[in-house]
Amino acid sequence: MATALVVACTSNSQEPGVKSAPARPSVAASPGPTVTTPSRRPRETSTSRRNVHDAREAHTATLLGDGRVLITGGLGIFGPIASVEVYDPAKDTWTTGTNMSQSRTGHSATLLRDGRVLIAGGTDELGNVVSTEVYDPATGRWSAAGPLLVARTAHTATRLQDGRVLIAGGSGLFGVVASAELYNPSTGIWTRSGNMVVARGGHSATLLEDGSVLVAGGGDGLLKQIVAEIYDPGSGTWSSTDALETPRGDHRASLLAHGKVLVSGGSEDQSTTETYDPSTATWTTTRSQETVRERHTATLLGDGRVLVTGGGPAKFSAEVYQPSTGMWSPAGDMDVGRSAHTATLLRDGRVLIVGGVDRDGPLSLVELYDPASGRWDSGPAVGAWSTAGQMAQRRNDHSETLLNDGRVLVAGGVARLPPEADDEVGPTTSLNSVELFDPATGRWSVTGSMGEARSGHRAILLGDGRVLVAGGGMLAEGDSEDGRRVLVYLASTEVYDGPSGTWSAGASMAEPRWTHTATVLKDGRVLVAGGDDSEGRLDSAELYDPSTDKWSSAESMARPRSGHVATLLGDGKVLVAGGAGDSAEVYDPSTGQWSQIGNLTQTINRPGGAALSNGRVLIAGGFGRQGPLVTAELYDPATGSWTLVEPLPRFRMQPSATLLGNGMVLFAGGNRSTLTTLYDSSKDTWLFAGKMLGARQNHTATLLKDGRVLIVGGQNRVLKILGSAELYSP
Repeated sequence: MATALVVACTSNSQEPGVKSAPARPSVAASPGPTVTTPSRRPRETSTSRRNVHDAREAHTATLLGDGRVLITGGLGIFGPIASVEVYDPAKDTWTTGTNMSQSRTGHSATLLRDGRVLIAGGTDELGNVVSTEVYDPATGRWSAAGPLLVARTAHTATRLQDGRVLIAGGSGLFGVVASAELYNPSTGIWTRSGNMVVARGGHSATLLEDGSVLVAGGGDGLLKQIVAEIYDPGSGTWSSTDALETPRGDHRASLLAHGKVLVSGGSEDQSTTETYDPSTATWTTTRSQETVRERHTATLLGDGRVLVTGGGPAKFSAEVYQPSTGMWSPAGDMDVGRSAHTATLLRDGRVLIVGGVDRDGPLSLVELYDPASGRWDSGPAVGAWSTAGQMAQRRNDHSETLLNDGRVLVAGGVARLPPEADDEVGPTTSLNSVELFDPATGRWSVTGSMGEARSGHRAILLGDGRVLVAGGGMLAEGDSEDGRRVLVYLASTEVYDGPSGTWSAGASMAEPRWTHTATVLKDGRVLVAGGDDSEGRLDSAELYDPSTDKWSSAESMARPRSGHVATLLGDGKVLVAGGAGDSAEVYDPSTGQWSQIGNLTQTINRPGGAALSNGRVLIAGGFGRQGPLVTAELYDPATGSWTLVEPLPRFRMQPSATLLGNGMVLFAGGNRSTLTTLYDSSKDTWLFAGKMLGARQNHTATLLKDGRVLIVGGQNRVLKILGSAELYSP
């Protein structure tokens, strides 16, 4: 039985410790409002989330000789800032240092041979500045250095092999400039060093192995250059070299171990990368990155690979370039999409990501990438995550069921068909394929397919070890002129037999339903409630008896519900909450009746819910009238009332909620965050549980017999359907 509905388907590599200026939003950007930043005495700040004190973008990050990282200036919430912070990886602490003499953003920071750091140029509240200053890590103090010959911002700074610092290009008082100048640390004097062939800002500068400097790309903020040129420190002259294949600005350049230079991103409509070979003075296009990136970071790792991160307010992803193969591979997701941030290679091999900007403004969130594990970290965590292999089929809105033998059955869902053209996105299709995950071997295997393709269905382990799959929807070709597909709502059911790996048709439900709930009662029957059909939300409920393979109608709920949660209580009753405003109700199998209970504190749709070991039920996250929620509340069956508890650290819509053997509840996915959290009911607190490789929603989660949790499939932040799986070990 079926019904149908049409549905719409900063890190330019030079040499260790040498940093180029981070790119600004535009080389001709207007200065921010006047901001007075008071001087501060050094103090240690909280590191529970490894956040810097001041949110900032277009700042600088410099690895000091003792392994600490110096963060200076940048664009804050109200304009350029002068504040300074130092991160100590050994102590995992931030210290707020003495401010610079003036606020600045788009400046450069260069580690000198004697361990001090030269800060030059940039923009303050009134415009471009000529001042420079030097930071002494030994004392934590600043001293004035000679002024630049040209006030500039969005320039590059390169420490030459003889210790001098080359400043080139940038945005001057009347637009981009071609001038260059040299700073001599021994005399503290700036001298002119000829003009570049082309005036530019937002370019890259890379110190080559022979001591010369390669400058590439950049522009005037509107037009981007393909021109590349070489600076010869011996003669102080510039000369043209082979041009880039693609115009680029706010890109990144990395000196590879074999002496070539990798240039990545910086193009508005391309994800191409290319390499420069100094021996032949030519550029060669290499394989493209996963996505277009500008104002991102590129960091040369200790093993010779290059880590690329961010590059836009919605660019959460990171990827790694392997020079030996010329291939790019995913490197997990940051917690926040960002650009104009910094990335610093620490002595222990990790990469420190600081600040940047997303759609809401400058960021204070700090993240760490560990190349050894290939994972991102935002602080000390309870438990650990590991990969669980790749399924044979990417799938979303599927089901996941723990079998009696410890294996996990993953069935159905939706996937995308291959597109007809390279620049198109393939249509979504429903799946009837089924896979098994064996926790003992960590391997996936294909098993018998269902008789019907379906998604948004429910799968329930029956008392005899079989699996009942009920309802859902099937996407089919429609007759609409715009090419949208038809969602056919299903009333059919199927039963999976584990030993034979086969499916057999079961009795159909009285009504088709999609995204409903299914709960195994203590007497072995299955209660199915709510969901959607072609007319909208349903208030109906049905009961399935495995001993007779028959469905019978149950009393309807007081409210139609979809996007709700259903939880079996200790007394055998079933709590249904959410998906219908703020109401909640309880089903009593002994009487076959529903009774309304106290309302939730607010309208909730698609929350996560789990029964706690003490008999209470936790409902958290979801979607309300004003958007995603962080609200968490507990239902107490003894009193029939709800109580607000500590809110989630971050909003989540349709997260998975899994009760662990230790009594805590793991919340994972369901929003744009890779962060996972644990609710400790004994203390009413949330604990950080580490980070998944990538954010996901519409995934599934199952507690395995060994205590681990298997997370499968779903969609990522850009709604790409996933075939990956991960394991959480408490």
